Amino acid sequence: MKKILFLLPKLSDACSFYRGAGVATDLRRRGYDIETMDMGCVVDWAFLICYDIIMIQRASSPAIFNVCAQIKRMGVKLWLDYDDNLFCVPLDNPSYLVFSNKEIREAIAGCLTLADMVSVTTEDLRQSYLPYNKNIMVIPNAHNDNLIKREKRKREKIVLWRGAATHQRDISTYQEAINKVSTHWQDIKFIYVGYVPWFLRIDKNTAFASAVDTMLYLEQIQVLAPMVMQVPLHDSLFNRCKSNIAAIEGAFAGAACLVPSWWDMDGAIKYNDNKSYYEGLNALLKGEVDVEKSNERTWQYICDNLLLSKVNEKRVELIENL
Repeated sequence: MKKILFLLPKLSDACSFYRGAGVATDLRRRGYDIETMDMGCVVDWAFLICYDIIMIQRASSPAIFNVCAQIKRMGVKLWLDYDDNLFCVPLDNPSYLVFSNKEIREAIAGCLTLADMVSVTTEDLRQSYLPYNKNIMVIPNAHNDNLIKREKRKREKIVLWRGAATHQRDISTYQEAINKVSTHWQDIKFIYVGYVPWFLRIDKNTAFASAVDTMLYLEQIQVLAPMVMQVPLHDSLFNRCKSNIAAIEGAFAGAACLVPSWWDMDGAIKYNDNKSYYEGLNALLKGEVDVEKSNERTWQYICDNLLLSKVNEKRVELIENL
């Protein structure tokens, strides 16, 4: 049996949940011998030579480039996986100084060039990386239907957002619409998980929560049973390369999802500016859009296209090609 290693920046973070350790269990059930390991561990030739295929997630440093080069020298198949366009990290992102560094950018390009296969989350990201490698497969993020079961609950008067400081510009781009809606709908709780958008209008109907482990977070948002998952994203190449995880999570929690116009999510409410953002969010809260029906359509789209048990067939194809 072929042995496969998943080498990950962090074993238990959200990226690993959706594209690393979280997808490995289903692949093991299909007969693949997969081990997962944190990049912080010492990795040398004596260890690497034990594997037939090595998948490295977010390869983006000179040290990891050296690991990639060593893997290739030994004749082991190299598979890289990316969920962000690391060549266009915006100025407002806390990681900008890292990914604007010449050595880092050269290392990413070098890793991509060495890879036997590359998997990415979106077609926009595939197009951005094609100049460095022609063997790129889109494997979208998916709901892990092996780990988490969905429960239907009565909706609560909650508009949910989740993210980190990396989304400061995204929220601020639509703060006019968000402030206008939250001011009008005082009986609706606006909850922000993982980041405090201090520049928004803060009132008694605004609440904040710390980021938690991904599994716990998914359990918690089911219990919260929000009406709406709002996903404000400003229009940029970096954001167009992002996946639609927030909408997958919102639909899983039973919410109607307010998403950017370029996302292909049946049933979701789309926006492209502050006006359409306000109109979409307000229509959901007024009942002009049926929250339950919107959610049902989006969840059906996910069941048809974005369940891990189905999406992992693409990973099987990739592995077999290697």
